[in-house]
Amino acid sequence: MLARLHQSLEAGQLPVIIKTVDREDVSHRGAFALGTVLCFSVRCPRRLGVRAVVLRIARDGEETHDIPLAFTTAAVGVDEYRCELVL
Repeated sequence: MLARLHQSLEAGQLPVIIKTVDREDVSHRGAFALGTVLCFSVRCPRRLGVRAVVLRIARDGEETHDIPLAFTTAAVGVDEYRCELVL
């Protein structure tokens, strides 16, 4: 079952998605050079009850692919999931 986030959640209660290249935050960018290693991190407040995170991607006109993010760490009330893609 896929959870849907409700719009009534307050700021600070939503998952945060971070894109990095060589540990530099590139969350504001949308295009990257071929061969770039792009790291996706998702920080989820534990109170949301998230048990797994997937990145759903598709090339134009092709089927979608789900890439699971691995659980990497837990801080006070927040779990982090991560995956790396070589473009």
